[in-house]
Parts: sequence; C-alpha cells; structure tokens
Amino acid sequence: MKGQELNEKATEYLIQKDYGNAMKYYLAASEEGNWLAMYNIACMHYFGDGTPRDPEKALAWFMKASDAGDPEAASRAGTILLSEEGMKDPERAFACFLKAAEAGSLSGMGNAAVCLLEGTGTVQDTEAGLAWMEKASSKGNGIASLKMGEFFENGTYVSKDEKKAAEYYLRGLNQKYAPAIEKMAALYEEGRGVEKNPAKAAELRKLAEETPDED
Repeated sequence: MKGQELNEKATEYLIQKDYGNAMKYYLAASEEGNWLAMYNIACMHYFGDGTPRDPEKALAWFMKASDAGDPEAASRAGTILLSEEGMKDPERAFACFLKAAEAGSLSGMGNAAVCLLEGTGTVQDTEAGLAWMEKASSKGNGIASLKMGEFFENGTYVSKDEKKAAEYYLRGLNQKYAPAIEKMAALYEEGRGVEKNPAKAAELRKLAEETPDED
C-alpha cells in the first residue's frame, strides 16, 4: 500500500480505538513520506492514545511532519514549546509559528501575531503582529477576526474604532465563529459601531448558541 492508503487504514483502526494497529499503519505510512501520518503519530503521543503521553515524542513527530510539508504541524510544535512544563522555549516556539505562518497555516499566522504583539520569544513588533493577525483574519481564521475586533473595540495596539471593530466581528460572524457572533450581538444591542437594533442582537445571540464550537 502507498502512504495515503496506509494512513487511511490506520485512521480506520484509530476510530475503532485499536491503537496498536493504528500506530503500526501510521508508522508504515510515515516511512512512505506521508506527512499526515506523521502528524497523527504526533497526536497519539501528545494525547496518550494507546501509548503513554509523551510531549517530547509528539514534538519530534510534529517537526517531522512540518519538514515533510505539513504547514499546521509546526504551529502545533510551537504550542508545545510554549505550554509544556520542562519544554518551554519561547524563541523556538516563535520560530515554529513563523515557519507555519509562512507556509500558509492560519493558526501559525495567529500564533506568530500574538508572539510579535506581546514580545514572546521575539522582539515586540506591533506592526508585524497586526499584519499577521490581519492576514489570518482575511484568510478565514475566526479567532483572528475576533482578536482584531477586540483590538479596535478596546483601543489595544490600534486607535479605538468601534466601526472597525464591527467590521471584524462581522467577518468573524461570516466565518461562523461563535464568540465573534456574540460580540456583534453586543454591538447591536448597545448601538456601538452599528445602529442600535435589539431584534438583530437577539437573532445573533441565537445564532451564536447554534454555532458549533471550533475544534
């Protein structure tokens, strides 16, 4: 079987919670250069699926997946390097986020933006941070749209502008991100950045409740 077929077979076993065979086939797929299998192996080690939880092994596999062409894997590696006790390395984490962002990862763009805005693992650079956050938002990242809206609503990193905040929350609404929908509802309810419209606010709050949480 080719790498893709091996990965699909492994995923069938994973769904059945047959972790031994899942790992066996993911490893075989990874030997064929399948980066999705490498990513899945990393997740098994990270979450402890059928194997003792091992963030260090997970990190190594996420980096392998990244080197093999998976843009999201480097972002996951960066998250480990910011969150796991005994493994924290903010500078390396930022390098991973930037690598992911430059490869087109939306989560990488958002994470790189936060690091730049806060000066985590790199020199603080508000202009570059906002540019990456805007790029993530424009390409479909609802979390980034929410954050840009909050920046303009609160005057954080930018001049306060509730109309611009509403534009970003509306973008997040169209990206089906529930927290952005809730923020848009609040603006309609209070008449900030948009014309006051309690009925629209209630409609949006209902929509937010019905919108599935993002994975």
